[in-house]
Amino acid sequence: MGQTPKYAQLYILDPNEATEQRLTVHENKKCNMEMMHQIAQLLQQINPFEAAYRMLKDVEAEEDQRAITYGTTMPSIVMAIKQECGQDPRRYNKPRISEVAVVFQNDDGEPPFNRDILVHLHPDKNNPLLPKTQRISILHSNLDALLYPLFFPRGNTYWQTVILPSSFEGSPRNMQQHYQDAMAIVTKYGKPDIFVTMTCNPKWVEITEHLEPWQQVEHRPDLVARIFRLKLKSLLQDIKNGLFGTVIAMVHVIEFQKRGLPRAHILLILDTNSKIHTEEDIDNIVWAEIPNQQQYPEPYDIVVSHTVHGPCGVLNPASPCMQNGKYTKKFLKDLKQHTVKDLDGFPSYRRQDIENIVHKNKHINNSWIVPYNPYLLKRYNCHLNVEICGSIKSVKYLFKYIYKGHDKAMTKLTSTSNRTLNQDKSSTFVDSRYVSTPKAAWRIFAFPMHSQSHAIIRLAIHLPHQQQFYFFEDAQLKDVSKTLTTTSILLEWFLLNQRDENARQYLYREIPEHYVWEKNLESKTTWSKHNNWMHVYC
Repeated sequence: MGQTPKYAQLYILDPNEATEQRLTVHENKKCNMEMMHQIAQLLQQINPFEAAYRMLKDVEAEEDQRAITYGTTMPSIVMAIKQECGQDPRRYNKPRISEVAVVFQNDDGEPPFNRDILVHLHPDKNNPLLPKTQRISILHSNLDALLYPLFFPRGNTYWQTVILPSSFEGSPRNMQQHYQDAMAIVTKYGKPDIFVTMTCNPKWVEITEHLEPWQQVEHRPDLVARIFRLKLKSLLQDIKNGLFGTVIAMVHVIEFQKRGLPRAHILLILDTNSKIHTEEDIDNIVWAEIPNQQQYPEPYDIVVSHTVHGPCGVLNPASPCMQNGKYTKKFLKDLKQHTVKDLDGFPSYRRQDIENIVHKNKHINNSWIVPYNPYLLKRYNCHLNVEICGSIKSVKYLFKYIYKGHDKAMTKLTSTSNRTLNQDKSSTFVDSRYVSTPKAAWRIFAFPMHSQSHAIIRLAIHLPHQQQFYFFEDAQLKDVSKTLTTTSILLEWFLLNQRDENARQYLYREIPEHYVWEKNLESKTTWSKHNNWMHVYC
């Protein structure tokens, strides 16, 4: 907004005006105007799509003329996010703040690497029933020619399918792979001991002091992403330095929701000497009570500011955690004089019965407090939930997007006029994916969405003569033939057992702990004995 139009924004202009506008763009300041005009004229002559499709400028002019003829005003289009019964409230919950977000439609929720475009057709007098618009799919062989006319001036393109690998960060295949990695770590080192959730605080002084007087936090998603990244690195370092004892394995993921702020989920596995065995061990790490305001005024303010859940239920039926009139976060919690270890992997923390206090015009007590660690809460001054756990259910929660899916929004398009919005025959209700601006900034900065303490070697399993082969698309046939003779991790494991009796005592999944997959002196990749490496298998 307020910037010089360029790229696709210039398609609303006629060719001459668009050429002049392109020359005002900083990147094109050294371009020759006459040459730019000649290129535009040449495309009009040789490009087969030029005669079939009309410029958006013509569409705008037609709408202006329609408004003048019928004495109406140009319609304004409004998109609203709806929340209806029957939709998964974890995915279709409304945004809690005012922010700019990306909302796009895609069956699997993946950010579309395609560029479907909608073109307006010139009217055909011989066939007035033809549609006014046509959507060009990514599967259409002419899509590239429409998007990149300078690369394909005559409209001739060569189309091929691109399949995103599991290394594409944040994709369903990528998340599934990380989940399997985490389960491999749990298989090796045991169930998680501590579960930590850290949520960005928009009132951190590192954020507020860099805002302009007219800016709100949602105006600076780049700042939110950078500061949270630094705070998270500091928290992880505190944990590695022995805050909870010796950590032998750790996994964390980054989550973004419609709250507009990033948060991290962290799983910790402690060594035998640091394990949490008694209720006293639990009380030394986790608190779930409001400090006495007179004795501890500063901790009291921090706890009330960051660890109070809701309120929900009868006190606030409209709370996001309410579904069909029921609690989804298991609050209120029972009041207890002492911590009790439960059998489902999560203890019931000490929550002594105290006199109610007033918070946000509602009366609350220890039943509403989210468990926390007092040192971390004071140090980082944000919502920082710390839980004792002993179940693999926490691993599933960590990668819950594998099961519940990405954040979504049901959008409705409405017009200020009485005219319907069906020129392209698309529904006015669109089931879309929702991407917040902090998430977009995080991805632009290429910050990691996931991290784990151990390297994972993924062991291949395949039927005879069905191993995977890789070669470049422009490779010669003889080179491809050589690739077909390539062995695999599984086949080499069979050969390893033939030549090395010591390897026969290990299962396939245990091999990476004693052997390394590397090239030997003959430049052949195989399993070789090692002494100092430590991997985790899956």
